[in-house]
Amino acid sequence: MIKPGNLKPNVRALDDIASLAGGAVNILASLRHQMRNEIKSRIDETIDRLDLVSREDYDALQARVNELSERLQKLEQKPKAKKSSGKKNND
Repeated sequence: MIKPGNLKPNVRALDDIASLAGGAVNILASLRHQMRNEIKSRIDETIDRLDLVSREDYDALQARVNELSERLQKLEQKPKAKKSSGKKNND
């Protein structure tokens, strides 16, 4: 049986445990970094394969479509205005 008076902290053992814990933390941090990079890489590959467009490109194209739609509406209204003003009255 171990007597309480005989328990002396083993400084070397505590240093070893602290060193192992520190090494484990470093390994886990490195593993986390590697996993994050691998996941990001796979997501990027999937996005490329799906041929998706960026939000900026989409917004730019949407603005262009809106602009062209407005121009088309104006052009379609011009002939109507000319027809109504160009009618002759045969009365």
